[in-house]
Amino acid sequence: DNESTGGGSTLEVCDGGELVNDFETADDTIFNNFGGGVGTIIDNPDTSVNSSARLGQYVKNAGEVFGGITIALDSNIELNNGTFTIDVKSQSVRQLLFKLEGLNQELILPTSGAGWETISYDFTGNAGEVTGITLIMDNGTAGDGSADWTIQFDNIRLCDNESTGGGSTLEVCDGG
Repeated sequence: DNESTGGGSTLEVCDGGELVNDFETADDTIFNNFGGGVGTIIDNPDTSVNSSARLGQYVKNAGEVFGGITIALDSNIELNNGTFTIDVKSQSVRQLLFKLEGLNQELILPTSGAGWETISYDFTGNAGEVTGITLIMDNGTAGDGSADWTIQFDNIRLCDNESTGGGSTLEVCDGG
């Protein structure tokens, strides 16, 4: 289930989450654009809900029905039954595909189309090395580059990722 953050509320931060990218120091070179999808780093035009100075923006232009972006990682992620969250802002309901490159696993969840929200993608049952994260809006439908085909995104986090060290299962906590 994804939890919407209706008017005036704050974005959900997962407990013990490891920040994958907050896009504050990134530039456009982290994006591999394909099929008409274009990723850019922009200054946040509205800091009332999301206070970040900078964030990512993905526009699905006319082109292939699978047009999207792949986000490069600072380093590969060892996934073990983890959940990823991403803060997104959309003005139209979009089926947002979130794919873990390297594992070839993907989940699709809808955006609310009502402003900023946190969406959680639960990859329980999956383990291995993640080499990148791909986003595709409404896979199977061509975009037109309009505001309806634009999402802003921020704060990709890995939550509840289990460690397999020492024969026991431990939760990763980055602030303990």
